[in-house]
Amino acid sequence: MHDITALQRYIQILNKLANRGKVTVEDLYNEFDRKVSVRTLQRDLVRLSDAGVPLANEPGIGRELVWSIEPRYLKFVPVSLGLDEFFSLKLLQCAADIFTGTPIGSDIEGAIAKIKQLVPSGVIQSTNSIEAEGEYLGVHHYGYIDYRQKGDLLRTFLWAAVNREVCEVEYRKPGDAKPNTFDAHPYTLLYHKGAFYGIVYQPKHQGFIYLLIHRMSSLKPQGKLFDRDDSFNLTDFLKGAFGILRDEPEEVAIQFFSPVANTIRERIWHATQQLEEQKDGSVILKMKVAANAELAAWILYYGQYARVISPQGLRKKLLEDLTRAIGNYENNP
Repeated sequence: MHDITALQRYIQILNKLANRGKVTVEDLYNEFDRKVSVRTLQRDLVRLSDAGVPLANEPGIGRELVWSIEPRYLKFVPVSLGLDEFFSLKLLQCAADIFTGTPIGSDIEGAIAKIKQLVPSGVIQSTNSIEAEGEYLGVHHYGYIDYRQKGDLLRTFLWAAVNREVCEVEYRKPGDAKPNTFDAHPYTLLYHKGAFYGIVYQPKHQGFIYLLIHRMSSLKPQGKLFDRDDSFNLTDFLKGAFGILRDEPEEVAIQFFSPVANTIRERIWHATQQLEEQKDGSVILKMKVAANAELAAWILYYGQYARVISPQGLRKKLLEDLTRAIGNYENNP
């Protein structure tokens, strides 16, 4: 280890205390590659204590003292990150590419740059070396919305939700000649199948609705606060939905035949799901969910390898959808 200053030693000692909780002078002696004397390290601990750092010591083995630091003080101590932690951060950075090109994406990059200041150079070099050998996490998107032109709306929505600020929304649905303007209380930003949905409370209709962020023409905070319903919970809000479309849940039973049965077995599709194995290798999936178009589209994805057992209304809808689909091919060259 090259020669280091007293200040560098103090910072490394504080980092060791922060990471380990309790250390001995012998621990520190080994930390400094046995290049800093025990006597010097003892003086360092005393000087840190004299400088107001809340250190405590207790008897250890023999005449050894075990040193620790007041936990509340640690929020002022720059705790260094290890290789595993920093590499996990890099993987998280890959997953955050849904914000690429937006102000939030820039904020994420800035936060990572700041966090890098807590990472020893050796860790960064090790991580760069690992990354040079290959990509170990990929996030594949398709059918997603490009939010580079709507980045300010994303940030405004999040801040309005955090600050509980009433917003005026200008929103255009497909087919509308002009956008509608109304007040809304932003609650939650939800990313689902490549698109951001804003869950808002609409005072005019006294209920929660979804608003697709990319369909907003503008979102203007009004400088007045709303009283957030603290009982609102996203998990409960989506409880009866298979995806995000909410409706009255029903008992649904779907049989999936052997070519796709393993796919169904391997995944969690809904919190209420139950699986019933069949002698022919198929599996019956039972859930209590809204039997709407979203669920129907998912079932149709499995084509001939899925059969709705109940409810009858869902069976009828799928038969109608399949009949119309066949007509698209029979009646057109």
